[in-house]
Amino acid sequence: MFRRFIPAAVLTLCLANFASAQGEQGDPPDPNNDAQTTDVQELQRQIGILQGRIDDLEAKVATLPAMANQVNDIANQLQGLDMDVITAMATQLQELSVAMSQIATQGTDGYDIDLLGKMNSSSTFREQMRRATQGRILFRNYTGVPQLVYVNGTAWNVTAGESYIDAAVGNVTAQMAYFELAPKTYDHWKFENGQYVLSIDIR
Repeated sequence: MFRRFIPAAVLTLCLANFASAQGEQGDPPDPNNDAQTTDVQELQRQIGILQGRIDDLEAKVATLPAMANQVNDIANQLQGLDMDVITAMATQLQELSVAMSQIATQGTDGYDIDLLGKMNSSSTFREQMRRATQGRILFRNYTGVPQLVYVNGTAWNVTAGESYIDAAVGNVTAQMAYFELAPKTYDHWKFENGQYVLSIDIR
């Protein structure tokens, strides 16, 4: 209520001062005087601006309780953190740093991994690299007789039943020599039991 009273009081006071000033000059306020009307309109405009600023401040003040509640919630969450969990995370981070230092050296551009050195010194790493880059093409030959299949341009004699060959993971072209006029492209690799597998049925 006090807020709403301010613009009206300011306007009344301004008009009173304006009228008094006019009286001191010996000329009573003339409602038909365009200059006086313009001055009053300017006062009203400025009071409207003040009113808008007051409304804006009130809106901001109204959000303060919600902001205080958010700060309290964050503080409560921080207090609720388990120090054992923080210690465990720090330990895991340190172990990860040690493990990283064992397989890579840090340079100006980041970590450098000595792949060739690891390939020469670790059979486990060699197997992991093979599994990451090499997959297995699984043929299911339902025709009951061996089939000649060109895989990525290389001829393979695929026996009846299930058999497989190793191939690089990626797009594979395969063509059945006896009944396909053009090779087909296969890329539906699946990671199964630690191995990339691509299945091709021959019917």
